[in-house]
Amino acid sequence: MVALSHTDANQDYTSMEFALLPNSDGNLYVFESGVNRGVVSSYTTADVFRVAVEGGVVKYRKNGTLVYTSAVAPTYPLLADAGLYHNGGTFSNVVISGNLSGTTTDNVSWTNVVGASGNSLTKTASTAWGNAGASSIRSIVSGTVTLSSKSLHC
Repeated sequence: MVALSHTDANQDYTSMEFALLPNSDGNLYVFESGVNRGVVSSYTTADVFRVAVEGGVVKYRKNGTLVYTSAVAPTYPLLADAGLYHNGGTFSNVVISGNLSGTTTDNVSWTNVVGASGNSLTKTASTAWGNAGASSIRSIVSGTVTLSSKSLHC
């Protein structure tokens, strides 16, 4: 899962506040704080995913097309939050943009890395939730936030 979260409490999906899960069944799911909001689309590995706060509302997009709008209000600051399930699962090309003290767009640099390696985050731990993930070093403090990623393999 790749998500926007207020904090990074741990590597488990239940702590990820606004998450997209490109699942191994070929479906794209939305999870919010561990609650499965359901299948919102199918996906391929070529798709680009986005979780964004637009006008104070969290919206989920695939290739620019809106697939889900959240009813849950976000709390700032927001950081990129990642959780990996399958050994060998990878996140790459993750970008966070918004009010980032001096810049507006930043390729995500990860911190709190557990059970994974590299800036592209490849899971090295065994297949399971809660034992691999990371969060971004930088966070968005206000306004419009966008987290996008492509080349996900969870």
